[in-house]
Amino acid sequence: KELDLLKDDFLSTISHELRTPLTSIRSFSEILNEAEGIGEPQAQRYLAIISSETQRLTRLLDTILDLTRLEQGEADWRIEPFDAKGTLEDAVAATGGLFRASNASLELRIEPALRPLRADRDRMMQVYINLLSNAAKFCDPERGHVIVVGRPVADGYLVEASSIVELAGK
Repeated sequence: KELDLLKDDFLSTISHELRTPLTSIRSFSEILNEAEGIGEPQAQRYLAIISSETQRLTRLLDTILDLTRLEQGEADWRIEPFDAKGTLEDAVAATGGLFRASNASLELRIEPALRPLRADRDRMMQVYINLLSNAAKFCDPERGHVIVVGRPVADGYLVEASSIVELAGK
């Protein structure tokens, strides 16, 4: 029974991790397919997001295939300098379809990091996307407003997503 619960938890986590890039790919593909008069720069930006999310999806699948290594304590972390602000901006772009689907307005207050941070960029992207996905998922569907803050702190970078509900009549 415990093994079944672990398997169910694993499948739930994997489904969540795979759904986000697939949703982004689908959303931006639909926009490109259905939008009339979309400018070349915007179309190129959407294609870049689709490409980036496809690459991330491939890396997620590679991670699943490397599960044996993780179980043996031989995780393959790619610790290297990464741009926290740029990664957060990529995560915001990747989850844009979720915010549009939830009718939430999105306010960004993203500052550059003081210096490149050292971490596994893909893992940080997962963290950022999970944070943003939850903000989109749990905001008020009629008057939702999400504020995303990214700013340097001490030896790191703080990322917050706050869901604000506007009161009726205000």
